[in-house]
Amino acid sequence: MENASYGELFVGYVTDLTNIASSFVTVAAIPSVDSPGDTISVDFTGADIPAAGNICFYWYKESTYYSCFIDNVNVTLAGGAPVVTNPTVATNAANPVAQTTATLHATITNPDNVTISA
Repeated sequence: MENASYGELFVGYVTDLTNIASSFVTVAAIPSVDSPGDTISVDFTGADIPAAGNICFYWYKESTYYSCFIDNVNVTLAGGAPVVTNPTVATNAANPVAQTTATLHATITNPDNVTISA
């Protein structure tokens, strides 16, 4: 941010991308700072973001001349939340194979019971 009095950055989430203004929920308000390159962390623990929620940044200043630059955004999982293991499929030779049919053999490993649609 350009100066300590040049606005405020709000970090949160939206639940309706067609109506961002009214569905924005603030998780953290970050005031302007004098030193560029600061690392800012926002903890979303307890924010209760719904499945259709999208993380969003909102910059506000009553002027068009000031700016805020955001780069190197990282979203990481913190704490003891489970990490989902994707299913794997191990294929074996097809048999019997005929002119218009074949029987396929595979072993599906799905330790976290991830929904498989196809």
